[in-house]
Amino acid sequence: MFSVWLKLLTILCLCCRALTDAGVVWKHVGEAVTIKCIVPSDSMNLIVKKGLDEEIQIFFFDKDKRKSVIFRLFQARLQSDNNFPELSIRIKNLTLNDTGPYWCKYTYLDINYNRITSKAPGSILLVVTENRNVTMNAVSKCEEPQNEIVLLSVLICAAVIIVILVCILLILKIKPQRTTVNPRQVPTNDVYEDMQEITRR
Repeated sequence: MFSVWLKLLTILCLCCRALTDAGVVWKHVGEAVTIKCIVPSDSMNLIVKKGLDEEIQIFFFDKDKRKSVIFRLFQARLQSDNNFPELSIRIKNLTLNDTGPYWCKYTYLDINYNRITSKAPGSILLVVTENRNVTMNAVSKCEEPQNEIVLLSVLICAAVIIVILVCILLILKIKPQRTTVNPRQVPTNDVYEDMQEITRR
């Protein structure tokens, strides 16, 4: 149970920043959610994907064929009104596994006839909970001020700066003491000096 809540809070906190034009939608198990995707009229299709990396494709609508495809995981629970370019996609009978970001994407042709895929307005972060008390607790945990973390970070930075300054002062104090030490006298090699005297004679 702890891992479920950890996953829920992680997804919520990470995705709140990742979804720029999206809203957070809170639902309970068994309820339904409607995703309203609005795409430009010149787009070729609409794709709804799920997951942080958009790894699960749940819905596809082709503008020219006026045909929609609901992928296997959502076939019994997903409905679409097929009103292009403003499609409403309804997911019924939500489960805890439905928690996550849902992305509205569309494909269009640029001036060089290259297929370009882009995000459309209407993306949401869906959070499915078991009961109403959990919703409020999760929101308050994500919105708690991070004063303790900021204070701890400032204290750690100050301690590191003080340690660095103390090390620098010690190095500067020890360095002058080393320069005042008298150099050692090198013992002379008597044999060499004797040889020099002999050669001079």
